[in-house]
Amino acid sequence: AREQFRLRAEKVRWIRTGVDVERFQPGREPGLRSRFGLADEDLVFGYVGGLREEKRLELLISAFAKAGTGNAKLVLIGEGNCRKELTELVDGLGIGSRVVFAGQVPDPRPWLRAMDVFVMSSATEQTPNALLEAMACGLPAICTDVGDCADILGPPEAPVVVPTGDAGAYAEALRMFAGNRELRLAHGAANRQRVVSLYSKERMIQEYAALYDAAAGHTGGIA
Repeated sequence: AREQFRLRAEKVRWIRTGVDVERFQPGREPGLRSRFGLADEDLVFGYVGGLREEKRLELLISAFAKAGTGNAKLVLIGEGNCRKELTELVDGLGIGSRVVFAGQVPDPRPWLRAMDVFVMSSATEQTPNALLEAMACGLPAICTDVGDCADILGPPEAPVVVPTGDAGAYAEALRMFAGNRELRLAHGAANRQRVVSLYSKERMIQEYAALYDAAAGHTGGIA
């Protein structure tokens, strides 16, 4: 806004997108996995979003096939115009038994609570709500380096933000989480704490309210 649109600094305020951290919480959703042939012991990498070109899900699927992560499964939640070609890619890679196209769901929360690692492979993003909701559910996450993803996840101790289009680096990140349960738990806990601290819906509402009050001539600072 300041560099491209040349808005004056005093006219620009940054308020982080908020997610309902009370609704999206860590936990397990009993019985949901079995509906799609997923066993309790399976390691589930999961995506929530549209099956659209800009989401670059062919990168995710190719990296998953390349990673060779044992009993891991990949679950794709959502629909879109790329489903047919993605299904064909899965079949061509011979991983049809390890990839689940779950389709559109009315509420992503139960599915997030059935996952072990949240994954995104987009070519472009801004501030993805799906990532914030996954983090609020205490999930570790792997994302491509687009939009605000790296800033949302914060300074990582492991390469969870990979270069856009780099299937090899993405496969390595998948292997890293697949082989280290303690690392998954540590990243999930850190993600939950970061969202509660910086990206809660309540904090967003307070900051907007303070901004509106100030614009209307009232006094008071940002909560």
